[in-house]
Amino acid sequence: MEPPIFSSGGVDWSGFYFGGLAGYSNVNFDPSQGPGNLIANHLRQTTIETEMGVSRLLNIQSRSTSKSTFGGFAGYNFLFGDVILGIEADYTRLDATTSNSDRISRIQVLSDGYRATADVSGTVSARADQIATLRIRAGYTMGQFMPFITGGLAYGTGKVSSSATVRTQYVDADPSDNTPLPTINNATAFLSGGRKNASMLGGVIGGGVDAVFGGLLLRAEVLYARMEAQGNVTVEHTSARVGAGIKF
Repeated sequence: MEPPIFSSGGVDWSGFYFGGLAGYSNVNFDPSQGPGNLIANHLRQTTIETEMGVSRLLNIQSRSTSKSTFGGFAGYNFLFGDVILGIEADYTRLDATTSNSDRISRIQVLSDGYRATADVSGTVSARADQIATLRIRAGYTMGQFMPFITGGLAYGTGKVSSSATVRTQYVDADPSDNTPLPTINNATAFLSGGRKNASMLGGVIGGGVDAVFGGLLLRAEVLYARMEAQGNVTVEHTSARVGAGIKF
């Protein structure tokens, strides 16, 4: 059996480790295009959608929420002199929620001779329950300390629900014309859609420092993840956290 290879300082950084995490997270939800698909499907193949772009009128602003979070991590280090290359997986429980809405009205003369009025409103509610990452790490050992950078894939789960209300009216743009067009008052449409278990997929980058004292591993790090959720919502997760674990 070959003896372990130690980096400078006599600390063996190679091998398996695992531990727990606690920190403070900021979760930003950008649902700007949330209800757009609902409206586009409702008004598909209509002149008002083609020429006025009703489904693109809403501009629902992003919203952030911050809270304490917790989770766990596990990984394996490969030692090359003073350089560490490793792979790590982690899990964070979020339970972050937010919602926002917008409303707008527009009037435009269409190519079919109607002056069309569109009044639309929409609301998006989003929740991020949890996030897991699978990352590659690269670090440089300095005795008992190892600063590192990391990056990889991020996957989360949650719920995204969208709703919209669409009211349209069509009146003759030129009533003096020999063949006046009849006024059309469309019924108000209430649209809704949602996903009970929306998947969120994207990438993650970050960095931090590990410290080893015997078999005890301590850590401080910052991670940033950006994910696209089903339902046209972008989720950004920034976390500053500390951890403690066991290094084998």
